[in-house]
Amino acid sequence: MKGFQIGLAEELGIDEANIDVVCPFVGGGFGGKGSLFTWVSLIAAASRDLGRPVKLYVTREQGFTTASFRAETRQTVRLGAAEDGTFQALEHTGDELTSRADNYFVNGQDAAVRMYQADAIRTGLTTVHADRQTPGFMRAPAETPYFFGLESAVDEIARELAMDPVELRIKNDTMVDPVDGVPYTSRSLKECFRQGAEAFGWSNYKPEIGSMNEGEWLIGWGVATSTYPTQMSPCTVRLHLDITGEARLQVASHDVGTGAYTVLTQAVADELGIPVEKVRVEARGFAAAARHDRRRFDLDRLQRLGDHDRLRAHSPAARPSKGRRCGPCGCLRAVRPGGY
Repeated sequence: MKGFQIGLAEELGIDEANIDVVCPFVGGGFGGKGSLFTWVSLIAAASRDLGRPVKLYVTREQGFTTASFRAETRQTVRLGAAEDGTFQALEHTGDELTSRADNYFVNGQDAAVRMYQADAIRTGLTTVHADRQTPGFMRAPAETPYFFGLESAVDEIARELAMDPVELRIKNDTMVDPVDGVPYTSRSLKECFRQGAEAFGWSNYKPEIGSMNEGEWLIGWGVATSTYPTQMSPCTVRLHLDITGEARLQVASHDVGTGAYTVLTQAVADELGIPVEKVRVEARGFAAAARHDRRRFDLDRLQRLGDHDRLRAHSPAARPSKGRRCGPCGCLRAVRPGGY
């Protein structure tokens, strides 16, 4: 949401505080509706010039050129391993297609090479500008094609070494980022493989082509791993408490169909110790976010109306680590180190 405000403000030449992004529900976003496309600012400019609402309608066919798409990639993976299966060297390079007007690129091999340990790692990327619209996220994280390339190489190594592909991956698991050496806070890949293999009946796996069948059907089993570079940043929200004991959370975000409203409601209810029915979440890009609400809340009266101990335990004075009073207006600003 904030990115939309900043981008539109730059393209329209106005203050971002004058832009209100309204998008309470998307549904089925899969990331593909999270980018600021060129036509958004063009529609806003047309609406401003005409002094009336403007809405863009596109046909199914036009959607293939007005929206983004998953960029074609050409990848080269070189993977070396010792006889015991330990990865010694990994090189993963890629060529990506992008538009002539944009410098968009995924660089997905940077995430892929962090999947397993290797003594030496090298990556590279070349972008190819073509007469196409700018690519983007499509149905899954843009890093996905790069994991297909890496996992295919791991399977080839497993065949060359006559090793079980699951055991090969477990052997090269790591609790430290192999690129920068930073320890992972948590990682349960081995446990996932063990439990998945048991549930799937992996002990019956046969690597030879054509060696497995169900009746008259030849079947094949495979395994692959993938990850996504978690992107977390500080998030500032506005939390309003009224005299009825209800809480209203305002955050510059939207729900793409993954349940953000539910999670935010549960988080507020848990932090304040109130029923979820008492929580209302407003997720949108607030133009008013830069302007403080100067009304002060009578916390003493609020405590008298509700559970004294519970409300007192969650007041700003009692819990300075969870939020702070805003100087200009006295509202409670909750600052979470990572957001939702």
